[in-house]
Amino acid sequence: MTSASRSLRPSSLRLATQVAARLSAAALLPLAAHAQQAGANAPAAGAALPTVTVQEEAIDPNPNAEVGAPYKARTSADVRHTKPLAETPATISVVTKSAIDDSGATDLKQILTAQPGITLGTGENGNMFGDTYFIRGQAAKSDVFVDGLRDTGMTTRESFAIEQVEISKGPDSSFAGRGTAGGAINAITKQATLDYDFTRLNLGLGSGRYRRATGDANRVFTDRFALRVNALYGNEDVPARAPSARERKGLALSGLWQANDDLSVTLDYYGLRAGDKRPDLGGWLTGAVPNRVPAAHVPVYAQADDFLQSDVDTVTGRIKYRFAPDLHLTSLTRYGTSRNAYAMTGANNNALDTGHSRWQDVDYFDHQDNLRWDTVLGGMDHAFIFGFEYTDHKVRQGTYQASDANPTNCTVSSRNGPRPGYCLTGPDGSPIADLGHLAGRSWSRLGRNLDWHAKTTSLYAMDGHGGHRRTLDGVRRRARRRAQAVHPELRQHGRERGQPHG
Repeated sequence: MTSASRSLRPSSLRLATQVAARLSAAALLPLAAHAQQAGANAPAAGAALPTVTVQEEAIDPNPNAEVGAPYKARTSADVRHTKPLAETPATISVVTKSAIDDSGATDLKQILTAQPGITLGTGENGNMFGDTYFIRGQAAKSDVFVDGLRDTGMTTRESFAIEQVEISKGPDSSFAGRGTAGGAINAITKQATLDYDFTRLNLGLGSGRYRRATGDANRVFTDRFALRVNALYGNEDVPARAPSARERKGLALSGLWQANDDLSVTLDYYGLRAGDKRPDLGGWLTGAVPNRVPAAHVPVYAQADDFLQSDVDTVTGRIKYRFAPDLHLTSLTRYGTSRNAYAMTGANNNALDTGHSRWQDVDYFDHQDNLRWDTVLGGMDHAFIFGFEYTDHKVRQGTYQASDANPTNCTVSSRNGPRPGYCLTGPDGSPIADLGHLAGRSWSRLGRNLDWHAKTTSLYAMDGHGGHRRTLDGVRRRARRRAQAVHPELRQHGRERGQPHG
């Protein structure tokens, strides 16, 4: 693991130095006049003056971190949380970048595994797109956000571009909108900063041909413009299940332009290519109920053309403008696409099954405005948030057709009676050679069986008020403009739940 940085004076220190210099100059003017009048009492030439020592330290690029406590976040990156987390009457757990790096977690699933109140499910009910999260027992698969905007695509979520993860526990619809019965997950991405230059490189090597390299570099070109780049490449065999393997390629770009002290514009791009070659579905259970146990010595039976692929591309724009010292606007806009697909072969009772497949294309547009007004009413401090949100989400989904070119080698039982099949061992129990080509299976994409489209418009208002103790009041008004699907039962599901089936 290597890390390198070239530190400039942080902008906060540069500003402080300029202000201090001006104040010092102003303060010395009357002293200079007094010195002219009392020249005879001036100290002798060459007299030693007291030594003044100025020490500066490069700050953490995460603006929400607690200084000197790398595992502690002082504030939330969501602008709607107007006060420090310690003064916010809600259960919010924050995993900072330092905690993520020290844990060695490489994706969001691993980060959340260690958090109390969160359980994980993978592949339940035929859903193989990403992972299913449960917060306090409530499904939160659709309650994942990135920088405060809902992350619609059910994708593989990597950690290389994450600054911190915020987990709210308990009903949170005033902040997060529809759903969020158990809570919400908000991943904060790494943003360009004007504070200083740095470059960090990390390389990991391990058994099972594990290789992972990440890079994080921030470059300040002028006092007004900075660019930050994060990159990822990872490749590894599935432990003890080679030749099943995983590959990850990622790129995150963030550009910051600060036009003046009141206006800043940030433009981000995030791209990820996650692919599993010959994904492995594991073994099966043997024995009679209630004494069923996992089968032992299950060989790697995944077919050569089996795959799991997730491609993600998003572009996000942020505008922050200060109308007055107590009036701020934050505007976020995102357009994203995700292309997810899997075609995999399973096995049961020593024979290949007919396969599992699905493809899903997601296109979404999100826009959110938050206007913050700090004022004093009735002798109490108030931090009002007035917000508007518009979303346009489209989901198209279908399956693949499996075609087997090789002849069957046994007869297997099924729900509809005996049928020809592909057994993993011969009649004498010896393993079949070259299991990856046992069926000669190939996959062809079929047409869509789900076409889901929903538009939503939301207005909300919140207030963080009080003296030493802060409380939050909020209300959100939402109208869904359209939700439709191909099949009648899916059309009803789309209207009631506001999310695609599966």
